[in-house]
Amino acid sequence: MMDAKTTFIFCIIAFFGLALLPTSTDACSCAAEHTQTKICNAQFSIIARVLGRYIRYTNRQVVYKLQIWRVYKMNGKEPHELKMRRIITSSMDDSMCGVNLKPGRTYAIAARSSHITICDFYKEYKKLTVVERRGMASSYNKGCACNIKPCFTNDCPPMEGTCNWSFMSACDTDYGVCIPSRGTLTPDGNPTKCHWKRSSPYMRCIMAP
Repeated sequence: MMDAKTTFIFCIIAFFGLALLPTSTDACSCAAEHTQTKICNAQFSIIARVLGRYIRYTNRQVVYKLQIWRVYKMNGKEPHELKMRRIITSSMDDSMCGVNLKPGRTYAIAARSSHITICDFYKEYKKLTVVERRGMASSYNKGCACNIKPCFTNDCPPMEGTCNWSFMSACDTDYGVCIPSRGTLTPDGNPTKCHWKRSSPYMRCIMAP
């Protein structure tokens, strides 16, 4: 009989194992990425309330009308519909990585275009951890020069400028911020060493029985 912790670990490994499978015509899959990576690579990062939704049947898209409460990032020309019309789109079909947002709810959203998929970051705002909220505001940006590498065991070898992201612990996922170690930046600004920031929430998670 598996205890709760063992069951949690098994589910995490199974989820990310499936997520790494190649994309097929009848299923959507995404490479495993840490929240920090998704936000660093996003064209926009916002907090917004979903006011409503409607369907564009001609191209099988769901259109979400937003009330944007906070903008953390808005780069380039790609999020034009978001900036000008306060809308984002997604596919109607699960096989095309469609996202289902609920009208009336507030979400944190970070994506590479105004057409979002399940491979982007979206999470109901009230469910964000305190580290995720701070991360969206600023702390994730401090570590964008670092890489975050998925690690399926507890003994992955260290790599230059990289934090190993352990699937065996929820601490890295929910409370981890990968930042450059002090004094390790090269002249071109790339870190040779990165580490998980030892914030109070992260350490409480690590020390929890």
